[in-house]
Amino acid sequence: LRITSIGDVGVNVTPVTNRGPLHVHRVSSSDVHVHLTNTDTGTTANDGMSVFANDNHGGLWLRENGDMLFATNDTEKLRIDSSGRLLIGTTSTVNSFTDTLQLFKADSTAAITVKRASDNAYAPYFNFIKSRGSTNSAATVLQSGDIMGYIRFSGTDGTDTAEAAVIQGVVDGTPGNNDMPGRLVFYTTADGAQNATERVRITSDGNLLVGTTSSAGRFCVQGAAGGVALQT
Repeated sequence: LRITSIGDVGVNVTPVTNRGPLHVHRVSSSDVHVHLTNTDTGTTANDGMSVFANDNHGGLWLRENGDMLFATNDTEKLRIDSSGRLLIGTTSTVNSFTDTLQLFKADSTAAITVKRASDNAYAPYFNFIKSRGSTNSAATVLQSGDIMGYIRFSGTDGTDTAEAAVIQGVVDGTPGNNDMPGRLVFYTTADGAQNATERVRITSDGNLLVGTTSSAGRFCVQGAAGGVALQT
């Protein structure tokens, strides 16, 4: 341990003054940790929190069943809760949703911006990937009817959050190697209803179906009562 004349501290190393007043070095290739505990967490290697680094990684490691908080301007801005949810602008889940990423702001900045700057024709995008496997690399084949991704529009109704509209991407046939037939399905919620109902479907064959889920024609409109239809 070395404490310099200006108060810098080095552990197993002469402190590097331009990197900060505390320099901790581990004389091996193992991770270097600064381990923080108190009387509530206990003092074992599995207690408290660590700041760590090695030649490949660096980070914060909370070993307790609690939340990780990040703040600026003396105010919390981001939280990773004990379930692994990322909460931005809020200290609890939004309307008790269990989604992994949740954003809350009480003003017009409650939005997500995606910008791509490249000298080509490619645009920014959201990529929804569905697998029947259980690991990140699993490529277990899907089945016809599997939902690959959807966008849900919801609003508060005075009591809780209710679904108003949904757009889904669905497997529309039997998948195979480099073969993933799909359809787009659009749902809206009727006045007085609690859940959205399918209204429009674009099939893997390019058929446009309104008010029905099947047709032999390219374009089909089915009346609400089944008595009014236009089909070709």
